[in-house]
Amino acid sequence: MERYERYRLSQGRELLRLLPRDGLRQVLDRSAADAAVADPSDLDRLAHVCAELLPLPPYAVWLRDFHENRSAYDADGSGVAAADLPVGTGVTVDVRLFDVGPDEWVASLEILPVETGWRGRIRFHSGDHETVTHTAEVFREELSTEVRSRFLSTTEDTLRAFLRSTLP
Repeated sequence: MERYERYRLSQGRELLRLLPRDGLRQVLDRSAADAAVADPSDLDRLAHVCAELLPLPPYAVWLRDFHENRSAYDADGSGVAAADLPVGTGVTVDVRLFDVGPDEWVASLEILPVETGWRGRIRFHSGDHETVTHTAEVFREELSTEVRSRFLSTTEDTLRAFLRSTLP
């Protein structure tokens, strides 16, 4: 729920940034009339007022979207903050499709925080989901975005090689 509130405030701040002077005056007037707003000059309070004006999704809808589209919710583009994950717990942050002969495969990047950065492994499943396998932790970087960048820079030939290394 805390992350949802941070999302709402960030959206409110973004609206504040975009408002013309007349719009900002209306927000100031509204915040001054709101007994819950102690100091109308407090930007977080103004952002809260703006968040109330926006047609933001309710928590349940936001939560589903957050899990399906994590990268849209973090400033670094990864969609993941180490504080959101217990050490040793991974999360999928990107997916790529590639062909192996006539078969289509899906490669998913799973990242997990470690004490000094992030690790990543590639999870594979066939198009029909009958075969599921994964690599060891083949990426290690300081930032989650760097792990994602390395995954995205791998060629399809490299993905095929990683897949072959995981199959019996």
